[in-house]
Amino acid sequence: MPIHTSLNDNELVISLVGSFSHAIFKEFKNAYLPLTPGPSFRYCIDLSQVKSLDSSVLGMFLMLRAHAGEAEADITLRNPTNLVLRMLLAARFDTMFKIVTNQTYQPSA
Repeated sequence: MPIHTSLNDNELVISLVGSFSHAIFKEFKNAYLPLTPGPSFRYCIDLSQVKSLDSSVLGMFLMLRAHAGEAEADITLRNPTNLVLRMLLAARFDTMFKIVTNQTYQPSA
C-alpha cells in the first residue's frame, strides 16, 4: 500500500491507498514520527482510497494519537469508505478522532 504525505503549514496529510494492514506499520509511523506536534498542529488521514483495513490499523491510529498529545490531538480521519467507517464506529473511534465523510452512513442490515 502506498503512503503519500504532504505537509502544509501546520497540517500533515497522510493519504493511503488500497488495503491497510500491519504490513505498513513502519512506513505509517515514519510518516509522522519525525514531526514534533505543536499546540495548533493538525493531522489528517485520508482514507478515501482505502478498500479495507485490519484491526492492527486501529492500534496505529492510537499510536499517532499518543504521539500527537492524546486528548489534545487534532486528528481527522477523512472520507472513509462505508466499510471502513463501520469499523471505525464499531471501535468507537468517533469518540477519539474527528471523522469527516462526504457520504451517508448505511448500517448493515
